[in-house]
Amino acid sequence: GSISAALGDEWDRPRWTVVRGAGPAAASPGTAARIGARMAQLEFAAAAGDDSAYQRAAATLHELLAAVEGAGPIAVQLTESSINAAEERALLARQLRTVTGTGNAFDAGAWLETARLAAVSGRTEFLDTGGPAIATLRDITAALERAPPSGEWDTILALLHAILRDHADADLTRDHVEKALAAIPR
Repeated sequence: GSISAALGDEWDRPRWTVVRGAGPAAASPGTAARIGARMAQLEFAAAAGDDSAYQRAAATLHELLAAVEGAGPIAVQLTESSINAAEERALLARQLRTVTGTGNAFDAGAWLETARLAAVSGRTEFLDTGGPAIATLRDITAALERAPPSGEWDTILALLHAILRDHADADLTRDHVEKALAAIPR
């Protein structure tokens, strides 16, 4: 597809450690963040009109959902979704945010992966000062500080603050984003 041609075959490779679980369980904040990141990949593929990348992102998201208790019906919806159905994807994102039970972590994962994909595709306007992405990051960071997820999120919070501070420097911000994604706990 066009995304693989432009960004390489590993455009959607996780920046975090992949761990296989024993069976469905409540989503940890780390899993919620990973689901948010995978949802961002699905949206990115849909926006690019790349059906191959969309199917690939849907398959990896589906696999991740298999480990989340209560996500079975949402996983079925995902397999039936269409690259052209923006309303279905918006509903899917809301449902995923709810089923993970950790909306702040889901939002952080989605924002970080969106920022990474914007950086690797050369969309530096994503991080414009005063733009919606930076305002959203401020909101996400504040929400995470008010109600920190369980697990090790101190590093991620520090990196989110660094992104807010350094967002005008594209290379430094990309480094912060990559490190934050890699720091997502299990």
